[in-house]
Amino acid sequence: VLCIFDSDNRISFNTMSAAALVAPKTSSGMTMRRKVIVGASALLFTVALVAVVTSSGPQGTLLAGHFGDQARYPQDIYLYDDGGKHSQETTDDVAKFLKYHHLATNVHIFSSLASNVVRSIVWNPNNHVLVFPRGHEYPSFDPTTRTDLRAFVGRGNVMVFLGDYKNIDVINDLFDTHMHGLYAHGPYYRNDRTVRGTPFEYGWSHLQDLEPIGTVGINSQTFPLAGRSLYDTQGSSVAMYFKYGNGAVVFLGSGYTQWVNRRDGWVNALHAAVRM
Repeated sequence: VLCIFDSDNRISFNTMSAAALVAPKTSSGMTMRRKVIVGASALLFTVALVAVVTSSGPQGTLLAGHFGDQARYPQDIYLYDDGGKHSQETTDDVAKFLKYHHLATNVHIFSSLASNVVRSIVWNPNNHVLVFPRGHEYPSFDPTTRTDLRAFVGRGNVMVFLGDYKNIDVINDLFDTHMHGLYAHGPYYRNDRTVRGTPFEYGWSHLQDLEPIGTVGINSQTFPLAGRSLYDTQGSSVAMYFKYGNGAVVFLGSGYTQWVNRRDGWVNALHAAVRM
């Protein structure tokens, strides 16, 4: 089967015997052999390009997956505010970081964990992300709310918890894990093995410790079986996730207060987390 270009550069496919490959020049001055070579080269180039774009390897992800990740930045994000003394300031900072470079994204702030409020949020078909920043008080969940939040993640959505030791306990409470906090001085390096295939794959090579408040880490030895560290040092993971059903639970060790610069790698990590 041969791929042939005519004088108008139109492509056609045909079958031909080997003898035709040595035919004399055509009226256009191009030998049949040259036509075949040019056509075959173009066909091979097209096949190779399609293979690269659809590849599941790193190069394919860069061409097809990376830009797809950018397109999947959520249109709506629900952000919890526990109403504590300094919570509003923290909530405002987190909302600002979530909207950085994504002004069309709507950040909806809610301040109640009552079952009717949570159910209206998690059953919203346009909502796929819940974010829990560092809080003033430990939140309490009634059985209905706990079940709804688990089901929300299990259906393929994501919950993101930000740098607070209380939030480690919240994760343990909601998802029956047994993780423990562990601090280690940064910087924290990207784990190129575990970030592959996630939005973190093209993140910063390392994240800095947040002085003077420090960064909250989780002891990687206490992860659930599905847990994966994304950024860590000395056994302390400051960015990790685990699959739960079809969704994911993500923890980031930054509190995202005014100490974080919006151009910092931590903001890049936050944007990756809500796209998990």
